Amino acid sequence: MVEVRPDAWVEVDRGALAHNYRLVAERAGAGVDVMAVVKGNGYGHGAVGAALAFEAAGARWIGVSRLSEAAALRSAGVGTRVLVLTPIEAANAAAARELSVDCTVTCAEDVAALASGRPSGAEPLALHLKIDVGMGRLGALPAEVGVVASAVGGTPGLRLEGVYAHLPNAAEADLPLCRSQLKLFGSLVGAVQAASSGTVQVHVLNSAGLMLFPESRYTMVRVGTLLYGQSPSPAAPRLPDLRRTWALKARVLQVRQLPRGARVGYGGEWTARRPTRTAVLPLGFGDGFTLAPIGPVMRRSPLRFAMDRWRRSLHVLFDGKPAQVLGRVAMNMVVADVTDLPEVVAGSIAEAPCLRVPTSALLPRVYLG
Repeated sequence: MVEVRPDAWVEVDRGALAHNYRLVAERAGAGVDVMAVVKGNGYGHGAVGAALAFEAAGARWIGVSRLSEAAALRSAGVGTRVLVLTPIEAANAAAARELSVDCTVTCAEDVAALASGRPSGAEPLALHLKIDVGMGRLGALPAEVGVVASAVGGTPGLRLEGVYAHLPNAAEADLPLCRSQLKLFGSLVGAVQAASSGTVQVHVLNSAGLMLFPESRYTMVRVGTLLYGQSPSPAAPRLPDLRRTWALKARVLQVRQLPRGARVGYGGEWTARRPTRTAVLPLGFGDGFTLAPIGPVMRRSPLRFAMDRWRRSLHVLFDGKPAQVLGRVAMNMVVADVTDLPEVVAGSIAEAPCLRVPTSALLPRVYLG
């Protein structure tokens, strides 16, 4: 296979991932497992690389969204318990058994799908029953929980291993609503435990929930955001000493000298007021550069958003020195003003500040440590 040096990449600090996992485990406390969630390509860090880092740091559980993600982890040698957080269709029941993953069920139809095609003498497939306490997406409604749990307990080849829910408002710090949802979840756990032949893993807290409601840790917490060095909500207490785990970087393709009056980018929205030295970088919105989480942006007033954008000029960094981005950011290219940075040449490395690490797998991941 031909090896190609990347011109843009996500740099991942394995040591920081392990450090953050240990901080979260300390917050969770003794006797509480921490499921490290690596959905969305490991929150942009590379699912396999992140899972291996967490496993080395002591994680016994990994969470993914899709069975295909679980298959990639197993192929890479990840040996922890892996929970697929969405239901498995009947066509993939045999694959789920072969991969030895834990599966989510939300209704009697999910149970029937996983019971199909069970090989004779096969080990029971471990299932976690998800309860809908207010998210309105996946999960058994409260009135259905006992029926679904009994269906699992009464089906040969299936074992009820866990029960969980997801708090939709923990990051919003709607404390009264969250507490009512936690109370509802707690009232339903007993019905699931009664249908199980052994100890059941109980988990409801995500990153924000762990910081806000430590009394509801049960036997396990499911954490993503905190592991990747980000606070889950401005309203939640901060976890001290979290480390930054990634950087978005690119090499300068070309340095150009533009005359006064030259325009840059689509729409020609930026015009040079002086002779300007520019650096062209192979990075753009297709790589996640400048993309912000939709929720916080859309909840601002248009005037507030416009003022924030005016105050904060977009830039990249060369050895910590800012270079303003000129014109619109294209899908995979951006231009920066390096007139006052004569040391920048073709091949120089820029770091692109970004609110969240790009989740796309198109950019290669380079691991440190």
